[in-house]
Amino acid sequence: MNIAQIAFPGTCDGSNELSPPAQAESFCSPDSVAALSDKDVHVWSFKLDCSTPVLTDFRGILCEEERDRAARFRFDTHRHRFIKGRAVSRFILSHYLDIAPNKIEFKYGSHGKPGLADPQNDLTFNLSHSEDLAFLAITRTGPIGVDVESIRTLDDFDALVSRFFSSAENEVFEKLPLEQKPSAFFNLWTRKEAWLKATGLGISQHLNRVEVSFLPGAPARFVSLPVEFQGDWSLFQLSSPPGFTAALATGFEPARITICQCGDAKWQESDRRNCCSLLMENEQPTKPVA
Repeated sequence: MNIAQIAFPGTCDGSNELSPPAQAESFCSPDSVAALSDKDVHVWSFKLDCSTPVLTDFRGILCEEERDRAARFRFDTHRHRFIKGRAVSRFILSHYLDIAPNKIEFKYGSHGKPGLADPQNDLTFNLSHSEDLAFLAITRTGPIGVDVESIRTLDDFDALVSRFFSSAENEVFEKLPLEQKPSAFFNLWTRKEAWLKATGLGISQHLNRVEVSFLPGAPARFVSLPVEFQGDWSLFQLSSPPGFTAALATGFEPARITICQCGDAKWQESDRRNCCSLLMENEQPTKPVA
């Protein structure tokens, strides 16, 4: 597997951890990314906080159902992050689909996983966010899932692991030093959630059916999978900013993973205009056919 050297290049040290360099504000436009070939995966990361003028533009890209969902959020912060997450995802996906961002149509699985409504299109994707950080994973090859979580202390780590995860995982988790439990718990959660999102399954009945590595510093890997899901599943730890952990799961062995970052400053200046330009071009009245 190769990790492509794009504007926000990644490296792989053999431990299934994909690590970006230290330059935190580098920017990669979708137009600068190579074509998505067979067994390629592109992972985009971007921030969700933004200014009000940009937010207004982003809201105009969403469909009516997305705007209705946004309106139901109680707090402005959550509403604004939802709007930007969906709008930026549409803009990035529009590069691969070659259509305007506001013309992309989605369908939803039985557990809410979004996909493209066009059954002829083989593009699959998955979006995850935590606080103001989002990851969007894209491929043309097969199932894909991504999950990111902020690492925080919970009062009931042991009870949650005992209730929702496997007995083997619980036995190891109970013996961990207290200071390692936050990282270990969210390694468990994100790696399982990434796989469950890739399969389209709900988390309520399947968290204890897949086992993953989770000790801090341990390579990301599947320990065991349900019999009906044996195959070429791959699991990766995505390097994240301090205080976050993220995982990527695929239903195939990727040949190349490209990691890109949309930097907020340049997004607001240039790609906001590109995004709105695409939107306005698509709103032009169609000329009658002679």
